[in-house]
Order: sequence, then C-alpha cells, then structure tokens
Amino acid sequence: MDLDAFVAAHAAEWQRLDQLASPGRLSGSDADELIQLYRRTATHLALVQSRMPDPSLAARLSGLLARSRAAAVGGSSVGGWSSL
Repeated sequence: MDLDAFVAAHAAEWQRLDQLASPGRLSGSDADELIQLYRRTATHLALVQSRMPDPSLAARLSGLLARSRAAAVGGSSVGGWSSL
C-alpha cells in the first residue's frame, strides 16, 4: 500500500474522530459515530503496523485511539493506574 494514498483516503475520518473525542457531551448519534470511527481507526492502525510501518503515523493513530477511548468510556485518565 502507498502510505500517502492511505493517509489521504482516511484523513477525514481521523479528523472527525478527533472532533468527536474532544471534551464535551456527545449526543447518541455522535457516540455511535465515535464508536464506528474508533473501530475503523483501530483497523487502520493495525494495517499501518503490519503492512507499512510508519512510527509517526502509528503514534498519531494510537494517541487518537486513546483519546477516543477515554471519550467513549468517560475516563479522565489514559493509563488507568491513577484510579487505584
């Protein structure tokens, strides 16, 4: 796969996921969209890691997924140990 073409094909989805993961309350349809885009982006990360290793893109998508997961589950901490 061509990395530049891959990024161009999915950049809008990643930008939308980033918007949905921003602090604030989500409507039901926004929450559904966040989960759908989270799943797609997780697949994109797996593809990047396995077929076209690019550390900066992998780090970018990992960070986006972490913020999205926190938005979806209402967590304020990424990492988990602070609540123990």
